[in-house]
Amino acid sequence: MNKHALRKWFSRLDQCTTFGQVNELWESTVEDADVRPCNFDGRFTDAIVSFLACSQMPDHWKLAAVLGHVSHFDLDPELAFGAVDVCFESEDENDPRLLPGADPAAGTLKLTGIPPFFSGYIHGRYAEVARRLVATDRKLLRSRERFWSAYLETCCRAHDIEGAETALQNGGTPAHNGFAALKVACQSDCWAMVAKLRQHARNDPRFEVAALCAAAAANNVNILELLLEHGAQIDCGDGAALTAAASTYSLDACDWLIESGADVQAGAGSALIAAVSTLSADLVQTFIEAGADASVNRQQALYTAFTADSAIYWPERSEFASDRADTILVLLTAGAKLAGMEVDEFLLMRSDIADVLDRLLDNGELSAENREVAAHIRSLIDQQRKG
Repeated sequence: MNKHALRKWFSRLDQCTTFGQVNELWESTVEDADVRPCNFDGRFTDAIVSFLACSQMPDHWKLAAVLGHVSHFDLDPELAFGAVDVCFESEDENDPRLLPGADPAAGTLKLTGIPPFFSGYIHGRYAEVARRLVATDRKLLRSRERFWSAYLETCCRAHDIEGAETALQNGGTPAHNGFAALKVACQSDCWAMVAKLRQHARNDPRFEVAALCAAAAANNVNILELLLEHGAQIDCGDGAALTAAASTYSLDACDWLIESGADVQAGAGSALIAAVSTLSADLVQTFIEAGADASVNRQQALYTAFTADSAIYWPERSEFASDRADTILVLLTAGAKLAGMEVDEFLLMRSDIADVLDRLLDNGELSAENREVAAHIRSLIDQQRKG
């Protein structure tokens, strides 16, 4: 949803004068805005977060609407408590807010115009969340941070700069949940939002690394260029950006970072190892040609080639023996040695390892030394299967 739709979808609800009217109009309003939970595309969660942040109705109505109509699968109800500043400091065990079955007649949320059973359901969920917050000693400040950081993410998706400023002023932080908002801004290619987050986090030494990694993982060369223009160091964090690009198979970002002078050896060769984990021989060759050491960290890249599970990169595939063998051959050709690689139970138990070794042994370019070790590993597999 764009920022205008996010801010307007609930305008009909804001005109209600009783919670009963809100309840009557809720389902049709959600339907008309096409943000139903069954869409499974995140729009419903973004819509509810925006409703909590921007609706003009009383806070207790907003909280009751979420508790009554939104499943915890779609939104953690604690976020709603953070949005309306509900605070539980009472240690009185008789406090009705903390009882599992709070009496609707007590009017905790001052609801009128709805059936008693529905009021009881809402108050029951209210008390359940309240008890959990008290039991975990969750403070108001933490709940506020969680909600406004969630709203910050929503604004990043919608390119809503004004909304992001509101979120930041109310306690949202760019660093929340592993710089999640920053990742969203890079994925949606919104430099203005990245710049806004950068300005707010200017005293956080982690931001530069996080921003480069987020842009690299999103394969967003445009954001990478702008970050460097604004002072980011390409190899900060031990070359974390190049490792992030390789580990997410972000080819454009990998090429741009290498061409821009990123150190392929930074971080003890972590970028090469990340590239190997994709089982893309072409990507590994790109790193080798850029100067990566194929035998880095006691043949860790070679071990990764034998053991990596690349299904996360190619979910539609189930067979990787040929890719694994091709990647290993690139490393061996570049100077890696099977003799220096650890051969453990995990490696020997790989379902395709015998096929991979047979492919290596059938390759006429394999050196005599590597051929001998490959044959030895193959014999270990045979012994293990016989035993």
